[in-house]
Amino acid sequence: MVDLSREEVQHRLHGYLQTVPWVVGANNHMGSRFTESREGMQGVLQLLNEQGLFFVDSLTTANSVAIAEAERMEIAHARRDLFLDNDLSEAAIRRQIHKLIRIAKEKGSAIGICHPHNVTVAALKQEAPSFVAAGVNMVAVSTLVR
Repeated sequence: MVDLSREEVQHRLHGYLQTVPWVVGANNHMGSRFTESREGMQGVLQLLNEQGLFFVDSLTTANSVAIAEAERMEIAHARRDLFLDNDLSEAAIRRQIHKLIRIAKEKGSAIGICHPHNVTVAALKQEAPSFVAAGVNMVAVSTLVR
């Protein structure tokens, strides 16, 4: 939330990290306005860096400064290429999965972001052979951060 102080944002982030102590990185699930804030992102990225964590920008806004700040601060980062489940129909998710495969083949890698909805999990299970057939390996996002 953009109206919170840096200290409050970092306090909350510390709490989240204690809740999930095995975390290796973070991304923004909501907070498009926040990722447009240089000062806000600097505070988040500083804390993530201190904890040895990376950041993946979900690109929920075209005006995100998260990647630029991560690069400037020399913090491990990546950006998503595609949302898989903005449309919660299995057919739409499966189309997005095929699009992600095409992007990965064109670019050499691709990051897809999704939610743990039952329909998303079902679509991913159904399309697992499509990744194999295309010669695309699913890997942890941590292998794709720079």
